[in-house]
Amino acid sequence: MRRLKGIVLGWLYRVSLALPPKIGMYVLNRTLPRGRPVLDYLELHLADHCNLNCAGCLHYAPFADKRFADIEVFKCDFKRLKELFSNIRHIRLKGGEPLLNPKAAEFVRIARDSFPKSAIRVVTNGLKLVPPLDDPVLKLLAVMQETHVGVDWTKYPPVASREDAIKKVCSEAGVDLRITENSTFMARLLRKGGAGILRSFKWCRKRMYCPILYNGRIYTCAPARYAGYYNRRAGTHIPEEPGIDIYKATANEILFYLMSPSFSCSHCAAGMRQFPWKSNAKLEDWIL
Repeated sequence: MRRLKGIVLGWLYRVSLALPPKIGMYVLNRTLPRGRPVLDYLELHLADHCNLNCAGCLHYAPFADKRFADIEVFKCDFKRLKELFSNIRHIRLKGGEPLLNPKAAEFVRIARDSFPKSAIRVVTNGLKLVPPLDDPVLKLLAVMQETHVGVDWTKYPPVASREDAIKKVCSEAGVDLRITENSTFMARLLRKGGAGILRSFKWCRKRMYCPILYNGRIYTCAPARYAGYYNRRAGTHIPEEPGIDIYKATANEILFYLMSPSFSCSHCAAGMRQFPWKSNAKLEDWIL
């Protein structure tokens, strides 16, 4: 029954996203349980940088600073999110490459303690799951097993041959492994903008919903938050979304914000150019 309820709430949330924001908020407020609302999905970086550096990465990891999330900020942010929302149905700890963070296990425990009913996953390229494992990864796997947090492994071509080894590591650790194969990336940036903001937003929302938390603010998507990394290298002026302050906003204001396009959408084309996976990233790999 609980699982069925979660599925129904999830679909209600997705239906509301397809509606104009004010109507979508009306639907949510009339159908979700009274009291603190539910946030359907949230992701965040444990590390901005990566050890694979895929061309076309929507998080701009090849150009990112070597930065780890701050554990104290994370604690405060999740305490606030717990005050705002009765649950976050899906939480994904990402990057960059999250397993590079030596304190990844602590972040997992805080997330689980804050939202006991959430489906929490750590998203990785798998390089750090290839034996021999270092101590922080061993500790992380032990905490994930204890807290019922799973692994989402994106199987890129250079790590595909180690599938059996990664499966064995997760199986022996008692951690659920979910595999997604990815051999292509895409470019969809418009260097000078000009895309229809609402059209791009609707096109994107039909395919993905990926609000991201960063230092007390929630953003509609990672490209809008991390565009500064690309701008610094490419000399472009792709807008960086200001986000919404979780310490000043109400839960409904956050939900409404995530249903609305931002000016960043003007640089994201409602279409894409696909190309085979590669790691020798060049600036033009992001531009249509």
